[in-house]
Order: sequence, then C-alpha cells, then structure tokens
Amino acid sequence: ELGAAAETAIAAADRLLCADHPVHGRRVGLDARAVLLGGPVPPVCLAALHAAGEDGIVGRGLAWHPPSCHAEAVAAVDARSRAGFPDTPDRRA
Repeated sequence: ELGAAAETAIAAADRLLCADHPVHGRRVGLDARAVLLGGPVPPVCLAALHAAGEDGIVGRGLAWHPPSCHAEAVAAVDARSRAGFPDTPDRRA
C-alpha cells in the first residue's frame, strides 16, 4: 500500500501544474522551472500489470526522476524562446 506518503507527494506535485484542462477539470502542464526553484520533484506513479491480464495490478510504487530532467526542459524552452519560437505552439491554425 502506498498510503499517506504517496498522497502527500502527489498533492505537493499538483501545486506545480500550471494550467486547467478545459474538458477534464484537472490541472495539467508541469512547471519545470518551479521544480528547479525549489518546488517538490513530482513523483512518477508506477504500476506493474499481470502479463496475461488475469491478475490486474501485481505491483505499484512511486519513483522520482532526476532534477536534471527539469533543467534540460527549461534549457530547451529558453533556447526556443531565444530563437523566436513561442513557449506554446498555436494549434488553432
């Protein structure tokens, strides 16, 4: 059982989400810069399913990816911005 530790980690990570999804009523869009500025590193929720699909979930857990992932994401966004690309593509076209 993941218990309270998982709930605490996920609640902390939810504070790093930066936009409301227009349909699902859920926050999305991780703010990688906020992680680098001292925010909690968001957990990755893991699950192992039975290979034959007969027993459902046979294992679960949480993992944290290294902060370098967030640093690389911020660097990529900054590079695109310096090159004249917007942070988010305009998909209305």
